[in-house]
Amino acid sequence: MTTATQKTTLASFVLGVLLVGTLFGLPTFVGAALLLKLFHSSAIVADSQGIVGFVVSTSLLTGLMAGWLGPRYPKLFVGSYEPAFFDGSLSLSEKMSRWLSQPLCQRRVLTSMLMVSMLSLMVMAQG
Repeated sequence: MTTATQKTTLASFVLGVLLVGTLFGLPTFVGAALLLKLFHSSAIVADSQGIVGFVVSTSLLTGLMAGWLGPRYPKLFVGSYEPAFFDGSLSLSEKMSRWLSQPLCQRRVLTSMLMVSMLSLMVMAQG
């Protein structure tokens, strides 16, 4: 493997981790943080830095775990691993197009948006 190939592979892995963390992990953990905030149940949400650290670290960990274990155990990571995100031959727009063309993708995006929106509304209404 040449140095250029290694850099391309590493860049593709990092981009895949960021995409999985952003598109799969971020809505999930923002929703979890909002639930914790809503029920006043954790020190994680006591200050804003704790919330941000929790959401960012768990989202990145989700991307790393999916990128590392997803190819090895595809049945286990069926909901959080997208092989196109880690394909170095595709551009970012091609990766997104392939992901958005999947049948369940639109439903997942809509569900995540509605969940986070409703939880945000409840947290703001609570004060």
